[in-house]
Amino acid sequence: TSSGWKALMNAPPELREDRDLGVEAVRRNAAAIEALSPALRKDAELVSESLGAFAKRMQPSQRTAAALDWKRSHREQRSAGAGRRRPAPGGGAQHRRSSSHGGNGGERRGIEL
Repeated sequence: TSSGWKALMNAPPELREDRDLGVEAVRRNAAAIEALSPALRKDAELVSESLGAFAKRMQPSQRTAAALDWKRSHREQRSAGAGRRRPAPGGGAQHRRSSSHGGNGGERRGIEL
């Protein structure tokens, strides 16, 4: 856990210099490299382990990756059909109802007295 490697910060120098402990700590959390002795922080294998742990942590989970794939394909489908417009509910302008002025298509009739 993140608090587990932080305990290593206050550990005695013998533990901070222990290579096996350092490798295991870095595998669990890349930030643990900060708690190790300066000599271990320069160790190429430990740095490589730390970077590998960080890269693994940054990869999206399988569920997240599937959601991102769905979003991407949905966005592509929407952009492919962007030129087409859907008709308005009720048929749009093609099926206008007659106006309240006697159903004559919107023309007003004069009132004769």
